[in-house]
Amino acid sequence: MKTGIETIINKCCVLWGFDKNVVMGKSRIQPIPRIKAMIAYTIRDTFRLPLKKISDILGCNHTTIIYYLKMYDSEYKYNQEFRNFAIAMKGVSSDIRTEFQEELEEELNEIIG
Repeated sequence: MKTGIETIINKCCVLWGFDKNVVMGKSRIQPIPRIKAMIAYTIRDTFRLPLKKISDILGCNHTTIIYYLKMYDSEYKYNQEFRNFAIAMKGVSSDIRTEFQEELEEELNEIIG
């Protein structure tokens, strides 16, 4: 699953044209929060992870992830550029789900117990 998460983060950074270190840092200057919103949404959509796990990956708390998910919905609705990027990331999410299906099932079994 880590490989899939890294793929999501890297693809999103390339799509937006930002360095991974900048995106994963503490900056709140736009479009960094939008990028993080897209990463959070894509990880949630792909792996169905709890908010706490996603927040650990992005280095924030779970309430920030809630904020990002709401931001994603708003941006998707009103921002055409964001929507185009989001559609591209949905393709990445689908590819990862297919590629890592076996690994996902093992991870979910570990989480569920």
